[in-house]
Amino acid sequence: MLPSNGFGRSEVCSSCSKDTRVCLNCRFHDPGSYNECRETVAERVVDKEKSNFCDNFMPKGSMPRNESGRTSSNRGNSGGGGNQNDSGKSRAPANATAAWAAAEALFKKG
Repeated sequence: MLPSNGFGRSEVCSSCSKDTRVCLNCRFHDPGSYNECRETVAERVVDKEKSNFCDNFMPKGSMPRNESGRTSSNRGNSGGGGNQNDSGKSRAPANATAAWAAAEALFKKG
């Protein structure tokens, strides 16, 4: 299982020892795009399964950031509700849970 901060430059999967901060785990990875990346300023990364220094890396399923650095789900949410359960505690959005499951499946020993 990947920890919530498991996408550091030197982080590896605890079960298979593969790098985690790789293009294949990035929300901008797109095999149909130029350099297989939807970010136009990204430097070309040849090996999509090896850790790299891309500043645009964002784990799949993470929320996009606006110019202020806050995630888009934080904008204008002063009226309560949002990502809270009945007890008032924050919970991860469903797509984040699915992204973690996909990342874990990618690094699962087969």
